[in-house]
Amino acid sequence: MGIQQINASYVAEEDRLLLRVTTSQAQEYRLWLTRAVAAKFLDVSDKAVVSALAKQHPEEQAKAIAEFQEEVLAEKETFTQPFKPVEDLPLGESPLLVVGIKATVEGAVCHLGLQLANRHTLTLHLGNDLLLRTKLLLKKIVAKAQWFNPSGLISTQEVEPMPLKAAPNTDKIFH
Repeated sequence: MGIQQINASYVAEEDRLLLRVTTSQAQEYRLWLTRAVAAKFLDVSDKAVVSALAKQHPEEQAKAIAEFQEEVLAEKETFTQPFKPVEDLPLGESPLLVVGIKATVEGAVCHLGLQLANRHTLTLHLGNDLLLRTKLLLKKIVAKAQWFNPSGLISTQEVEPMPLKAAPNTDKIFH
């Protein structure tokens, strides 16, 4: 199953970002991102994009290419396509809190493990283009939420993953 659509919005009452992911299997995953998790998401996605590019280019060139790709995307991406919700909600109707993020890169795919408060891990498999688009979307929503100050995100503390007792159940979304 592939990712069909990703939507993010700021919910002032919760002071959190609502991330909604729909799949080609007509499933929707609803997640809460705190300031700290949003900061970690942006940091991890930066590193993942550079890591993927560094497999074909020296690291400094990979960083420059990543910045260029993001600038080009920011100029042309409008995020105007309306979000199409679906009825199949594997994690339930209420969003689940993301408490940690881990990423691994294999080739041009970033496997983004979102550790949830219910002790499960939702793994998103994002190609470089989709990862860049998701990162850009989150940056725009974080800016609208006014979580920025001149030096960056207001809350940038590290988000440590939750300790897991046994092998966690893993819900997977493939791209």
